[in-house]
Amino acid sequence: MTVPQFSFAAHNHDAPIEFKKPIIKTGEKSTLQKLIDATKPGDTLLLEGRVYRGSVTINKPITIQGVEGTEIHSLATALTIADSEQVRLENLLFNAEETAIVATNMSDLMFNDVRIVNAHAGIIITDSEKIQLHNVTIEGREGHFKTKNHAVAMYNSKNVTVTNSAISDVLDGLYLESVDGIELHENTVKNSRYAMHFMYSDNINLTNNTLVHNMTGFMIMIGKNLTLTDNIVTKNNTLNSLGVYFYDVEQVVFKRNMLSENTVAMDVQNTKKMVATQ
Repeated sequence: MTVPQFSFAAHNHDAPIEFKKPIIKTGEKSTLQKLIDATKPGDTLLLEGRVYRGSVTINKPITIQGVEGTEIHSLATALTIADSEQVRLENLLFNAEETAIVATNMSDLMFNDVRIVNAHAGIIITDSEKIQLHNVTIEGREGHFKTKNHAVAMYNSKNVTVTNSAISDVLDGLYLESVDGIELHENTVKNSRYAMHFMYSDNINLTNNTLVHNMTGFMIMIGKNLTLTDNIVTKNNTLNSLGVYFYDVEQVVFKRNMLSENTVAMDVQNTKKMVATQ
């Protein structure tokens, strides 16, 4: 069977993925995993506006699309996506006791209008490429951030774009380790430990993000080729809070960022080739 082709656009955040095969509609008595299993590669599975319970797995190129009221609830990890490409999630709410979504060894992965509530961890992605998160909302549980996990964590991946997303009440808003090629634009993170935390990551572009009421706004350690433009980093003002922290990075462009009401605006250590302008 020929799988319909679609392309990934690194800088076109709203580029649609077109599937031309028929939409499969669900039956009230069918479990979500059975519906996924019955969906052929390249098809779109349209879910009803109700709660689906249990943990499910995707390992083929499909779209899962919800409507108003579509929710996936799990007492463990709600969704595992592995060893595939061209998977798209749209208009879904996840409520999981452990992790909402885990993805491994993926290419061309897109989440659009996805909301995650009450999960211990939001999204964990490893060994993947061409990842787009657009209009994703992640709301953590009540309590101190030490009792929580990251909203979005990515490891050993490349070509990541996150836009127009809102994160609150988590450990780190976005934690990216060993990731190459990062575009984060027009996101909001509040009430976290580190709003955006980067380790061993290169080629990072951060634009028009708002980081407020975190312990630290940008935490960037051991990386190169960074551009931070037109971001707002404000009210990160607990005892040891920082607006921006650079450690052991090089080739930094820092333009037109607003740092206000932070305990310390910026801490720069062991950093080379940095250009900072208003």
